[in-house]
Amino acid sequence: MKNRSQQIPGSPGLGTFEAAPCLILILMSVVFTISNVAAQDSTESPLKPIDWFSGSVIIGGTYNDNIIGYSPSELSQFNDGLRPSKFAINNSTDVVNSIKLRLGASPRLFSDAFRSTLRLRYANYQYRSNAIRSYHSWAGELKQSLWTRNYVSLQFSSLPEYYLRNLQYRRYRIPSRLPSHYAQESFSRNEFGFEVGRRFNSHFALALNYTHGRSLYNQEFEERSNTAHTITLESDYKVARAVKVNIDYSYAIVWADGRQDFTNPAYDSLADISSQSN
Repeated sequence: MKNRSQQIPGSPGLGTFEAAPCLILILMSVVFTISNVAAQDSTESPLKPIDWFSGSVIIGGTYNDNIIGYSPSELSQFNDGLRPSKFAINNSTDVVNSIKLRLGASPRLFSDAFRSTLRLRYANYQYRSNAIRSYHSWAGELKQSLWTRNYVSLQFSSLPEYYLRNLQYRRYRIPSRLPSHYAQESFSRNEFGFEVGRRFNSHFALALNYTHGRSLYNQEFEERSNTAHTITLESDYKVARAVKVNIDYSYAIVWADGRQDFTNPAYDSLADISSQSN
């Protein structure tokens, strides 16, 4: 079934990424050293390969010509220097450096029918000219096989901080704030998941997943903070060796905190993001 420990957007974690070439040299040096030692040891006594541990490091770069996703009219305002309080970025285009770390361990603590698997992921994205957009996230999953064909899985993911854009808010009955003003909108998110699944045969598998998520927005947009509940039913059917069909169904409820006091004019009704979806 799908691995739900996916990356999600957060806050700066590894500092500016102009040190990426140095990091690449360090990683190459470490890999060369390990390979050299392994080669020397293999001449004396062959070593057993470690088949229960895996890992990867991916370093990349991306050019983005519209990092916030502004509309053409907003880009025109930004380039002309109009409404400066609406924009917190230095440039609408930027180069994004990234590093992704993945670790997996599946030791044979018991028999293969009760094998445990631990997966950890970390991702960091650094914007060269717009540090406000830099973010990191991490995720983990613990999966336990039960009698080979069944499994249960616990998942967790965290997005410490993510900047969306400068957004207008209205607090009509709060004297200390202007009736209309732009402020930076950002949020953090934590998600917990639980999944049970079964592979009935070599062709068909079925899984049921429940995810609970909590998103917290900054003070100016606190009514947007929300709790999400998602139930997903997943099926995999292997038609042939190179063909697999996935059919999934999800039902999600998102309940914004502002909904609880929806009639209070201090909250902007446009900021309520409560919804139900299939």
